[in-house]
Amino acid sequence: MADPVRLKDILNGGKAGLHPSVAYIFKKQLVEGDIILISKTDLLTAEELTLLKKKTKISYPNTAIKSISVATVDGMGNWLNEVLSRSDTGNNLVEVNYDVYAEYEAVMGLLNSTFELNGSSVDWDVL
Repeated sequence: MADPVRLKDILNGGKAGLHPSVAYIFKKQLVEGDIILISKTDLLTAEELTLLKKKTKISYPNTAIKSISVATVDGMGNWLNEVLSRSDTGNNLVEVNYDVYAEYEAVMGLLNSTFELNGSSVDWDVL
């Protein structure tokens, strides 16, 4: 799912206001996606949406391009039909620079860990 303003900036070579490592991962996710879903289409004119879809398809020719507006529910049926009818996934796998990915995790505050809590009672407010 891609915000149209960020997607447009990424397609134009920008970073969409994102930290460089976050923009890098965003771009990788676009390349790897089976479907790019342009969201918030109610914020665009019909002409802007058509142009954005065309530009996205040129940049990602192996990817289905769909669009939705949650506000108007426009495009929801098309997107759901696409998702529910596809059996091919994971066809666009890409290499990732894991040093940049680690920086992305730090910037985004992602934490991969496991915790085990033991005790007879837990004060969740304190935890």
